[in-house]
Amino acid sequence: MPPGHQEGHGGGGGYGVHVKAVGVFVVDASGAHWQPTLDLNRVILGGQLVGAVVVTALALAWAVKRR
Repeated sequence: MPPGHQEGHGGGGGYGVHVKAVGVFVVDASGAHWQPTLDLNRVILGGQLVGAVVVTALALAWAVKRR
């Protein structure tokens, strides 16, 4: 085979699963400890959803009270 051309081999097995990291074990001089991750985008999205529900509930309560 010419240089730069390689035959590909490999197995599948992914099954289309989507996973996210939840943390990592950090090994340092003091030992090993778990360091959880923080998905800031998910935190922001959750806050926006809670805010939207609160605003909708307040608007509905105000509309019912006005009747």
